[in-house]
Amino acid sequence: MAPSLTLGPLLHLAKDDPAVDEVLAPLLDQWMVGRAGLEQLEIEHTYHRFGTEVFFYARPGASREEAEPFLRMLERHADSWGVAAALSIHPSGFVRQRAVENLARLRSPWGVPFLVTRSADWVDVIATIASTAAERDLAIVNDASLFDSLVAAHRIERRSRLYAAEVARLVREAVLKRPAVVRRAMRHSRAPVQRWLQQYLSTEALVSIAAADPGVRREIARRQLSSASIEERSDLIRRLAKDRVTSVRLMAVQAMRDQSDLSALSEARLDANFRVRAEARLALDRAGGFDHAAFYRERLPSPWAVAGLGEKGGPADAELVAPLLRAPTPRVRREAIVAVASLGGRAFASSIEELVLDPSLRVVRTAVRALDRLGTTVDGEAFVRVLHDPTSSVGQRRAALGSLKFLGRLQQVVQLIEAPIGPELESTRRSHLQAWVLRADRYPPYGGAATWQRAVDALERNRRHLPDDLVRAVGETLARIAPAKSPNERNR
Repeated sequence: MAPSLTLGPLLHLAKDDPAVDEVLAPLLDQWMVGRAGLEQLEIEHTYHRFGTEVFFYARPGASREEAEPFLRMLERHADSWGVAAALSIHPSGFVRQRAVENLARLRSPWGVPFLVTRSADWVDVIATIASTAAERDLAIVNDASLFDSLVAAHRIERRSRLYAAEVARLVREAVLKRPAVVRRAMRHSRAPVQRWLQQYLSTEALVSIAAADPGVRREIARRQLSSASIEERSDLIRRLAKDRVTSVRLMAVQAMRDQSDLSALSEARLDANFRVRAEARLALDRAGGFDHAAFYRERLPSPWAVAGLGEKGGPADAELVAPLLRAPTPRVRREAIVAVASLGGRAFASSIEELVLDPSLRVVRTAVRALDRLGTTVDGEAFVRVLHDPTSSVGQRRAALGSLKFLGRLQQVVQLIEAPIGPELESTRRSHLQAWVLRADRYPPYGGAATWQRAVDALERNRRHLPDDLVRAVGETLARIAPAKSPNERNR
């Protein structure tokens, strides 16, 4: 099995320790593989550096001769825990043993996660040294390093090595004594680590430490449902049905189905999430005698009744929902767009098209997506007219800025640069220009040479009104995507 480790603490401190970079460069060069060979290799670690992914793996039979340069590095940087930590993942057992010995001698709190990982080393001498040192140094470890130690402990716990399970248990017990580390683990670690730690936390601890996390709330709900008495169960289910986490509400609907609570299931048809609504309707269909479309018609103009009618209504219901396209609440307008597009199809495309100039950006996005599904082309020039109309509200101009992409990506840049927007939308314009710079290489710069030149001229005219860093970024991007010249132009 290849050496592997979470390199977070090491890479953070590498900036302050030039010796670490000196070691990492040859190490990564020696053990880096590209994506093409990943199918044949067991990926142990993804290392993010300069926006690229690097995968470590063990090449079988690393010889003593190959290890010599790294052994000399360890001797030269004997007092650097970072060098020892980096080389503790080396495929050569000679290098790993010397690195672990250095980590054990230096007793750095940041070295503990690396010692925990090497406690499961397949070389018994290395595992013995690492586990003894890790056990000893858990007393001096800080919160950040203990979090990384927990991730490492989760990785090694199930390995059939001599000390792995015991070291993992000691790390877990140390974590449970520090609420700050538990909170971080339950909110910021990967799901398998969260589930592993959940097994050892009481329901009260979960509620107090990490009740805001959706996965933890689901675990809390599962425990509460399994331990509730018959008298408490109905009230608990109805309370869980109002939880803000969708998976918890879905669990509540499934519990309603199991105990045939038809009244609660009927109300669950008005849930904000379509999966919960569909699950409630399916459970009621099994009981029989429920007209879902009539139920939703009676509860209009609730936004979730509109959504449900769009899912279960017929073509005639489109006329019933269409007036809600002008409802005062943006949420109702959004759900009405989806329902009308689903029930009425292209016959209502013109009514939906009016909402592409809605003051709410979310309504605009919903309308544009609905028109796209109906095969209707959005008129991008309408957004330009909104930007140049002094009577347009701030909300309308903000929505128009976000919809300029329908003009084409080069025309979008021209309008973002030239549009007469006020100071309240300056940050919005900057965000859209930065997003265009980041994505310019992913899409063809359609618009032609004339539009490209127009963008260059617009940038030159308005450079005084834009931040210098933004002018530089947009200018460099435009230069990079410049259309190729024709042979006649190149010969001039």
